[in-house]
Amino acid sequence: MLEKVLEAITLKIGQILQAEHTAIFSVDYDKSQLWSKVPQDNSQKLLGIRTPSLKCRYS
Repeated sequence: MLEKVLEAITLKIGQILQAEHTAIFSVDYDKSQLWSKVPQDNSQKLLGIRTPSLKCRYS
């Protein structure tokens, strides 16, 4: 459910800003990664992106 809410927020923000692309990155503390799902081309399919985060830890 959280994933669907984030997708809806991302799409709405993109519409408001009239942006070509919009993404929200989230932190996966367990894997020390930043992750996001972005639209792939002009389709409804989403592409998952994960990247290592060197400073991704609890304070």
